[in-house]
Amino acid sequence: MAEPALERRVTSLEDLMADVLQSLVLLREQLAEQAARTDERLAEQAARTDERLAQQAARTDERLAQQAARTDERLAQMAARTDERLAQMAARTDERLAEMAARSAEELRQLREQLAEQAARTDEQFRRTEEQLAEIAARSAEEFRQLRERLAEQAARTDERLAEQAARTDERLAEIAARTDEQFRRTDEQLAEMAARSAEELRQLREQLAEQAARTDEQFRRTEEEIERVIREMRHEWGKLSNKMGTMAEDLVAPSIPRILRTVIGCPDDAVDSVAVRVRRRHRETKQMHEFDVVATCGEYLFINETKSRLRPGHIPKFVEVLKDVRAYFPEYADYKVIGCIASLYVDPSLVRQAERAGLVVLGFGEDVMDVLNSPEFTPRVF
Repeated sequence: MAEPALERRVTSLEDLMADVLQSLVLLREQLAEQAARTDERLAEQAARTDERLAQQAARTDERLAQQAARTDERLAQMAARTDERLAQMAARTDERLAEMAARSAEELRQLREQLAEQAARTDEQFRRTEEQLAEIAARSAEEFRQLRERLAEQAARTDERLAEQAARTDERLAEIAARTDEQFRRTDEQLAEMAARSAEELRQLREQLAEQAARTDEQFRRTEEEIERVIREMRHEWGKLSNKMGTMAEDLVAPSIPRILRTVIGCPDDAVDSVAVRVRRRHRETKQMHEFDVVATCGEYLFINETKSRLRPGHIPKFVEVLKDVRAYFPEYADYKVIGCIASLYVDPSLVRQAERAGLVVLGFGEDVMDVLNSPEFTPRVF
């Protein structure tokens, strides 16, 4: 009776184990679907973000183009109005100068006519005087002397009047020239003021465009930072999920191995011969089984990884002892150079230094899923 009961218990346990395995398979499928949906949402969100950024950039470019066109149009209108005003002012100035020149020429002509008439009268008077002198020449030398003095005084007064009139004409011409110079000076000042206002408006417009460009750049920078933050959070959640499921070596470490080999020993991606996860091997002498989280080969190198959900100081020397005897588990790689690597989600800086002293490559969760945490001058130890 005991054996059937035992068999039933074994059967029940096997059924229970089958149910647990099936539940684990279903749970893993659900997690894979959830990860796929998460990736899909991230892709959709990135696409929408890119589309919004493209639309915003297009609108910004369009607004800048419209504003530049309006600015050019305003500047062209201002230049046209300025040219028109200058042309009008030049035309008015030319008209005034022509009028002033005409008036001066007319006044000079009248003055010349007056001088000619006065000269004619003077000639007539001289002629009459000569006739009188001829008539009275015989009368008296004293009367002739007095007559010559009167003629000299009259000639002096005539010269004086001519000199005064010429001086008044020069003064009027000087006043006209002074008024013309003043008008030109005022015109130059108005043009300078208009040019200064145009330069100030252009400077303000350039400052507004620079401020708008700075705001656009800042908005782009914040959007990029937000996207990077979301990606980091999703990777961190992925790392925690893989840690809970016990698949951190498969999900995080193994995909990073080609990049790690390229970084540490300069192995090209196409030169990686093999990458295996959870390799179980029996010791050649002790016959003890040991599971290696990740095993990879590249050229003459055998790369052994140990992955810990939480790295502690005692894990490092134990892993070093395993590496010293690793050829007993892999006799086919007896001539290979062995490099050890230890990985965890979070590695304290003190443990990084301890692992470096032991010659181990240290991997931690970072921007590229798993990053090398060793110092730049670190050279891995060959076991």
